[in-house]
Amino acid sequence: MTANIITSKPATLTGDELNLQETHQAFKVMRYHETPWPEIPEAVLRNGLEAATADQSILASDLHFDMHKPCDDCPFVKSSAFHGGIAASMPGYSQAIDDGIFAHTCHKTDPRAMCDGPRPQGAKVQHCFGAIVMLLKSGKGRWMQSPLMKAWAENKIDLPAIEAQAKADRTVWTLRGMLGFYLREIKKRLGRGE
Repeated sequence: MTANIITSKPATLTGDELNLQETHQAFKVMRYHETPWPEIPEAVLRNGLEAATADQSILASDLHFDMHKPCDDCPFVKSSAFHGGIAASMPGYSQAIDDGIFAHTCHKTDPRAMCDGPRPQGAKVQHCFGAIVMLLKSGKGRWMQSPLMKAWAENKIDLPAIEAQAKADRTVWTLRGMLGFYLREIKKRLGRGE
């Protein structure tokens, strides 16, 4: 099996309203490839990541999309406390979102040592539902991440249903709101010398 690396940026939309059906069809037909990249065998990619991180690797193809709401302590939920690991990851998250390749594991299903969740072994690693809602709420095509688009094209996720849920949601951050929260919290901690 090979890993399909999709490298294009999200499409630019004029408004926040999405024509999901049209986008879904376009993805199925064109796969949003701007520049074809050679496929990297998953075994090679996995071995390289594990050698570089000295930890178990999780590829986007390993993620499942069975969650239907964020966890109570999901880092993308406004009521969750400041988290140093998330704060340190925010620049990488922003870049990955801009590049259209963002995916985030649910911390309660991620078995890697680097994750602060319960690290279950042998469980299905889930994509973080709060992260999906955050992307949909943030507008400007930010939800158009290749792992989500691929899962949608393969009917593993119902983006129109999640979009409706995201529009009504008041608990999950937008990307801008989350970045603002973490920036304020980092400034407070720097002021206190933490």
